Amino acid sequence: MKNHYSFCASSEIDSIAMLLHGWGASGDNLISLGKEMSEFLPRTLFIAPNAPYNCWQFDGYEWFSIADRSDQVMFNG
Repeated sequence: MKNHYSFCASSEIDSIAMLLHGWGASGDNLISLGKEMSEFLPRTLFIAPNAPYNCWQFDGYEWFSIADRSDQVMFNG
């Protein structure tokens, strides 16, 4: 699976928008928003990366584990 998805309606880019998905999703879930928003922001590069970790409960990704919510993990990352 790809590690990110991107879209730009123009060959000239003057801004970048990063679209970050929620728990258990992927960048592929969000890149269609970039395609819709490009109507209003045609020179914006939209990037929707996948989080770095496989989600333990769904067929998607997570930015950090929510399985262990102990104080030590929450404070130390």
